[in-house]
Amino acid sequence: MNTHINYVLRKDEVKDSLDSHENTASTYSVATNFQHNLVDKTSADGNTSISQMAVKGTTYPLDMNVSDTITFSEQEYTSSDALYYQLDSSLVNYGKNGSAAGAHGYPTGTQGTYSFYVTVGGKYYVPHASTVNGKTKWTWGEATAEDHRAATGVWTADGTDMKLTLADAGFGAIDLSGIREIAKNHGSEFTITMEANLAMTEPACQAGIIASQNGGTDKYTKPNYRAYLSTNDETLSTSSNSAYIDGKAGYYRMDVGSSTIALEASKKSQLGINIDDLKSADGEIALVGTYDLSKLAGAEAMISNASTVTYTLSLQRRDKDGYVPVGDISKYITVFGSDKLGAGSLGGSSYVFTDTKAGGAFATRDGNSLAFKHAFRVKVNTDVETAGQTYANYRLVLTANMSDNGVIKDTPVNVSNLGGYKNSDYVTYTLARINTQGIPHGSN
Repeated sequence: MNTHINYVLRKDEVKDSLDSHENTASTYSVATNFQHNLVDKTSADGNTSISQMAVKGTTYPLDMNVSDTITFSEQEYTSSDALYYQLDSSLVNYGKNGSAAGAHGYPTGTQGTYSFYVTVGGKYYVPHASTVNGKTKWTWGEATAEDHRAATGVWTADGTDMKLTLADAGFGAIDLSGIREIAKNHGSEFTITMEANLAMTEPACQAGIIASQNGGTDKYTKPNYRAYLSTNDETLSTSSNSAYIDGKAGYYRMDVGSSTIALEASKKSQLGINIDDLKSADGEIALVGTYDLSKLAGAEAMISNASTVTYTLSLQRRDKDGYVPVGDISKYITVFGSDKLGAGSLGGSSYVFTDTKAGGAFATRDGNSLAFKHAFRVKVNTDVETAGQTYANYRLVLTANMSDNGVIKDTPVNVSNLGGYKNSDYVTYTLARINTQGIPHGSN
């Protein structure tokens, strides 16, 4: 709260009023006498622009250019009327139609330099500090050609909003009352401009800038800005004299997405196998594995450059500690064949199906889509369980990858984000012994 109150003597503006209060004191707050015109100049044409965060070296640049043209009316000031300035910023996420979806501070890993410039009548001014009676006194003069900066500093994010006070590293907040006096002869107007060159680390960019798969048309992040003036540098953040703008420069990071793997049984009824009655489910299971790259950025180019798509089928059996891989998979299942890749090759604990590009095309690619479909059939060995075993659960587990001349370029993730199966999917089948004939009754 600004508590600095001045007074002026009222002039006899209304002669005919019953009580014109001529020559009586009228109080006002110094801070309420200023108006802001806060503008984000980061966008070159002044319109909102959305651009992708681009890595430069090992970090992501984030530049700012914000000006605040301050005007004031013909009030009377005393020599003790100090004036201080602060510019704050936070990050705001936006969704479709430009609707705000939440604001947050700048994540740790964001840092850089900033500079303040002060102009009056088109000329740059810089402050000079001196000590008078143990107190810092600020005066202002025209800047030299070499350096137009009124203040500069280094800023490091701590997860909260950016707060930049127009200040000197050695002397603290800079009093702008001298600029106010100069501006009285130039339309009672002066401009403060802040330019910053920040950089975000990869984790900071991921934490601070929203991801988009559609070039920022669906989601983006913009800095917003808040300017404050106060007669006391300690009350800048709570000053009632403030201005707010949404930034013009929006940013997004590319959501590279992930390819996914899914495995489904064509008929669910095939998954419950009664060893003592194989009429409804005889142990043959038809499966379809889907390797989908449609959400992966650059998928078309990856498919074009790849030479091989590999599918690997393994088997797990449930025991007291959960599902564990079986040893020799051929003791439990046999691959009858697949639509495109034959019976695969047996490799101890798995069957491997290899789709090698021929004539520029993959056999399992689903037309011109970004998905691959691998349909195959397995036959369960229903004699694998001992006579005394009445119930056992198994999981058929499918993984896939895409490679280029032996170098793996992509490994999909589970389509349903299932725990324990990050890069695979499974279908569970059951072997059981169920007596469907009822309980036999002997005769007396």
